[in-house]
Formats: sequence, C-alpha cells, structure tokens
Amino acid sequence: MAGQRRRSLLQSKGIGSSNAGSSSSTAVAPNGHFAVYTREGQRFVIPIDYLKSNIFVELFRLFEEEFGLPAGGRPITLPCDATFLEHVVASHKRWKKP
Repeated sequence: MAGQRRRSLLQSKGIGSSNAGSSSSTAVAPNGHFAVYTREGQRFVIPIDYLKSNIFVELFRLFEEEFGLPAGGRPITLPCDATFLEHVVASHKRWKKP
C-alpha cells in the first residue's frame, strides 16, 4: 500500500530518539507555536510558520491518513521518529536564514 511505503520511508530517514533542543516539556505550546509528538512519544514545539512547508504538509496528511482528524484533545502524533523530525526542523532553520 502507498501509505505504508511512505511511512517506511519516513522511518528510514532516522532511527532512534534524541533529546536535542527542538523539544519541550511544557504542557502548552508558547504563542506562535504548536506541539506534535513522534512515534516514540517525544514532544516537539514547532513554530506555526513551519506549517507552510511542504514537509509538514505531507507529515500532517500522513497523520490524517493514519489516525483521522484530531479530536477529543488527542495529541497529534506524526508518522516519523524523533531523529527524522529533528532533521526536518534543523533543515527548515537553515532554509530560513537570510
């Protein structure tokens, strides 16, 4: 199935978990940010403007395909591991530099 192939590709981009500076342990994301979780449960606080990037659009599309629309206070768990999401965040920061 195409969805499983995409999930496998995302998982293959990074293996394991890391506690790099892109995650946070606060209950509510700061103003202008949103919180997501990875498959292994690591929480990331991401700037809202990242939602415009193609990679986050695709990750949210895969989330919806796998879990449906978020409801009932259920956290958003992206179909990738923490290492992959750390790479995406770091790459996005590099692209945004003047």
